[in-house]
Amino acid sequence: MFSLAVATLLLPLSYRTNFPLPGLKFGEGWGVNIHFTDERPGEMKLIAEAGFKWVRMDFFWHQIEVKKGIYDFEPYERLLKTCERNKIRPIFILDYGNDLYQKGSPRTADSRAAFCKFVAAAVTKFKSRGVLWEMWNEPNIPFWQPAPNVAEYVALAESVGKTIRTVAADEWFIGPAASGFDWAFLESCFKGGLLKYWDAVSVHPYRNAAPETVGIDWARLRDLVARYSPRGKSIPMFSGEWGYSELYAGLNREKQAQYATRQVLTNLSHGVGLSIWYDWKDDGPNPKEQEHHFGTVFEDLKPKETYVAMRAMSQALRGFEWAGSLNREGQFAQLFRRGDTWRLAAWREDFANPALNLSGTHPLTPTPTVFEVVPTPAQATFWKKLNGLSLSKLVRSLDAEPAETALRRTPGVVRWTRSGRVMDSTGAGLFRPSILSVLPETVQSRVTFKDGSKLVFDVERMFAEPLKTEILPYRGMLRLSLSGPAFQGVTVEVKSSITPPGAPTTSSTHVLRSGESVDLTKLGQNAKITATMVASKGAGTRQLTGSLRSLSDWATEQVDVMTDGDAKVGSTCSFKLGQPSAEIGTPVVLDYHFDTGWKFLNVRAKGELSKPFQGMIESVGMWIYGDGSGHDLRLRYQDGAGQTFQPTYGPMTWKGWKYITIPITGTEHHWGGSETGRVKLPVTIHTLLVVDSAGGKGGTGQIKIGPVLVITK
Repeated sequence: MFSLAVATLLLPLSYRTNFPLPGLKFGEGWGVNIHFTDERPGEMKLIAEAGFKWVRMDFFWHQIEVKKGIYDFEPYERLLKTCERNKIRPIFILDYGNDLYQKGSPRTADSRAAFCKFVAAAVTKFKSRGVLWEMWNEPNIPFWQPAPNVAEYVALAESVGKTIRTVAADEWFIGPAASGFDWAFLESCFKGGLLKYWDAVSVHPYRNAAPETVGIDWARLRDLVARYSPRGKSIPMFSGEWGYSELYAGLNREKQAQYATRQVLTNLSHGVGLSIWYDWKDDGPNPKEQEHHFGTVFEDLKPKETYVAMRAMSQALRGFEWAGSLNREGQFAQLFRRGDTWRLAAWREDFANPALNLSGTHPLTPTPTVFEVVPTPAQATFWKKLNGLSLSKLVRSLDAEPAETALRRTPGVVRWTRSGRVMDSTGAGLFRPSILSVLPETVQSRVTFKDGSKLVFDVERMFAEPLKTEILPYRGMLRLSLSGPAFQGVTVEVKSSITPPGAPTTSSTHVLRSGESVDLTKLGQNAKITATMVASKGAGTRQLTGSLRSLSDWATEQVDVMTDGDAKVGSTCSFKLGQPSAEIGTPVVLDYHFDTGWKFLNVRAKGELSKPFQGMIESVGMWIYGDGSGHDLRLRYQDGAGQTFQPTYGPMTWKGWKYITIPITGTEHHWGGSETGRVKLPVTIHTLLVVDSAGGKGGTGQIKIGPVLVITK
């Protein structure tokens, strides 16, 4: 009895040890999407020779269960055996509907039960063979039929999770394979308790912009997952599907090859161990069809430039563990280590300076190049401590020589600049309405190449728990609050000036400590404010300046309100001025109605807010009186190249007044104009607020919009 119990307890650990989830070792989590169960001669071998260790394939319910209760798994048995011969692991996507039980996706208790029986049979059939089971494919877009519905998806995913944990508790189970970073959909999944069953969160980070722009999204997702994870459970993030068609605007086969290698390197640098490239091979010969040109090889399996580049990168870094990032503006370098051997994969974006170091010995190109580097003992110590550490704990463990790293023994956190933004690698603090962090001196980290040349990267060090500022319009003034630990000797001197239209500039100065707040000065209609904050720590000072544009009260002339979307779906909207209050001022009240279907409401800015901003916008904040409808709130801005970008806040789940901040990153979903995905100044707020009918469910509601604050860099 005792031996049986021990064996039972050890089984999950043994299986998961033998078939682990991929970590940060290069190639361990690299794979491709496929669309076959029976390979063409030599096809899987060709996949393996490129260094791919995973294939991702639909596990079609309607093809496996043609007659009720009878499951034909033979095609997938053949595929799995082919994978095993080539040392490749499969990701099987549990999808889609089955007309034997219900048209569309499983949305009723009976069809969910039938789907779970199918899952139980599949997992039992293939358990203990290294399969990674995934819950559906892109359920937040029309792959969920008849229309995306997060509540329906959560109900099915929870039932499937319970089924898998019952029939084979040690099998790996991930989801939701969302299209893009759909924040409202993801948070609803997490709130619905699905992280209790999932071993990893998978998303599909498609974009027209370069792969490096994904960093801020991974940081935000990491924060969201941590917020809802069960206590003590660590849940990694996976890039389950992501590719670039060579027919995308501004791309070609050479550019596709560059993006393919940069994508996996970028994902690793953000702690993302699984990167599945879409697609393994071109899906067709049409020279004008984007969907036919995502492949690493042509339709006839002849290698494209993308395959050659991916194979070369795999050969150069296979078995090397990611060990840290050393990046500058538009220039990227990722450290990898295997034993005592160190390699550096480095590249630049198209716009960046090609010089990697001051002497220009190693010029960079948009194609990643792998260099062998030889660290000094102190550098090696520093880099090793980068590897595998949570950056929130990083500097507490650093104890390298100041002469080599210029890092002092003062506790702090290393921060890198990516795309003009200062962040730590956890992304902490990125999504707060803040324009101040306490930033001590810039320090340097050196890399020595095998030929003896040097590379110097600038790295900024900040305190482990920095002071943060929150700025928002309140009681007709600009309120500034400080939060964070009350460091001994740390004060913030705030100098603000305000220029109401047609009036002379006025200014004020305040000295604050952590936990204190002050109303800076009275705001005039459409006033432009500039605030400079200087933080002191002993003898050192640093400052950060933000230009602010604010509205203290609304006038109905300042907005247009209209509905948009499917012309066949009915809707109405109207707006008026609401009752003024001492805290908020005079809001605009919006009444609206959506029929079921794709429909949304646009609040378009007029007057001062509709004028171009010469600087890049950092964030847009506003007071919103929510109606608890769950509709998604978004914003639209246009750049000087005619591109429209659409950042998302998320679902309106609250009732009453709340101050929300929508960060502007320049990496949001975009369309039109030059189609480069890079923001070109000046920036204009096109639509101040988009109210998007969540899941097309429709409904009637009322919201109010109070003062708006725009922070520019």
